This record gives sequence, structure tokens and C-alpha cells, in this order.
Amino acid sequence: MNTTILDMFKKQFNCEYDEEGEYFMITWEDKNSELIYKENDETEAKIDMDNDYSRDYGDKNNMLWIEDIKKHYNWKTGDCIYLNMKQNCDNTFYVMRGWGEPYERKETLNSYDVAIDEDGFVIKRFYQHYSNNETKNIKKYDFVARPNCVYNDYWVNKKD
Repeated sequence: MNTTILDMFKKQFNCEYDEEGEYFMITWEDKNSELIYKENDETEAKIDMDNDYSRDYGDKNNMLWIEDIKKHYNWKTGDCIYLNMKQNCDNTFYVMRGWGEPYERKETLNSYDVAIDEDGFVIKRFYQHYSNNETKNIKKYDFVARPNCVYNDYWVNKKD
């Protein structure tokens, strides 16, 4: 991936760590909210920062803020980092490791929204809204997948 294009998507948001609350705050301006991303097959996808927080599997996400989180926690191949996201205002969401109050947070496989897998890709937890029936391939209420995002495109190219 061209570094100029990568830099453009990194400038779409601001990622800051709050030491006291032990969370990352991801913010963006309305003017940077939407950018066009050109896929390898030359199709264009609209990257809207609001979609990074959403659970819509069909939306293309940015998610390059995952790099800041990996650096902060000194991620290395083989590690998994489980994260939760919270949003309570426009153009901002929060990402924290584990769930609960600071210093009491627990990281579990049952309680996370997004994670960094052992290969360095970001994965998202999506919820099954159509049925409560468990199938061989889908858990009762949710499933986990690598989302279609700029970060995963960048990571797959970086690993090659």
C-alpha cells in the first residue's frame, strides 16, 4: 500500500491514550469523516469513521488506530489483545482493554467487541440478529471475523 495513501487514512482520526481512565479515545472531524479508498481491483469504497464503531459487516472500515494500540501494549506475534468499544457522543469512541472499571478490567473471550489476533490482524465480533439457534459454524448469538478494513489490507501487504 502506498505510504501517501496510508498517511491520508491515518490523518482521518486522532488516537489518544488517557492514563487515568486507561482507555484510548478515537476522535475525528466531520470534514475528515469520509474518504474514498481504492481497492486492488480499482473499485472504490467510502471509508466513514462512524463505521469503525458500527457492527455492520458490509461497511469498509479504517481501523488504522489499531497500530497505536499494538504499540502501546507492545504486541508481538502470538499475542491476542481483547478490546471493548464504547460510544457516547458524535465523532468519538473509546477503546479499552478488558471490560469494567479501570484497574478491575477483565479480558475474556466472552466479553470483547474487537481484538488483535495472534497474526496481527484486527478481528471484530458481530452479532447474529436473525436467530438464536446455534449452528455448526455460528455460535448462538455472535460470530467473529476479520473485517474489511484499511488496516487489514495494510497488514496483509506488510506481512508479504
